[in-house]
Amino acid sequence: NHKDSYSYLSHTYQSLNELFIDRPYGALKREWLSDQFLDSDNESTEQRYRAAVRVFYREIRECEREMLAWIKNGSIGYHTPESLDFIALMGPCLAKPACSIILQFLSESLRFSPPVLSPFDQTIQKLLYAQLITFLEENSLEIPDSEEEQKRLFHMRMEEALLRDIGWIREKGLQTHDTLSLPIRELENYYYGRSLSR
Repeated sequence: NHKDSYSYLSHTYQSLNELFIDRPYGALKREWLSDQFLDSDNESTEQRYRAAVRVFYREIRECEREMLAWIKNGSIGYHTPESLDFIALMGPCLAKPACSIILQFLSESLRFSPPVLSPFDQTIQKLLYAQLITFLEENSLEIPDSEEEQKRLFHMRMEEALLRDIGWIREKGLQTHDTLSLPIRELENYYYGRSLSR
């Protein structure tokens, strides 16, 4: 079904993101913009926060149920049983830090105190920053004329990025990467400061 291993991985991660990150985030945004969400003027910050967490986790549970149904039916679309198993296992693991990071981001708009990110949440946030930095750096690189050279460089960069990310996760929270800790601390201070100024 896949022309190469990168497209296979890419489709798998895209489905994981759509199911366990994009969908819960979209559900939270829809409820926030609808009349179903709490009347933010009459509810406490803690009630607004708990309501947001409930919406997010309700959608995650729904995605888990869908994944179990897909696994029972075998492969679906371009997914193999192995990629479905991977999504079902990793999706909820990544959805939890995604929830904390998204709620930190939305805390100002939804007017609740930002959640304190766990060390694992911070590791995921740092990896997201590392991916953003890599993406921006790659956009500034010169593209070789040869298609063969383009493929070779692409695969080399992908392998380097994957090995780097795996190495960072093994270092228990990226403690040695202070350049990535700085934006995380700045965000934490920003959201905390904004919540105090309300």
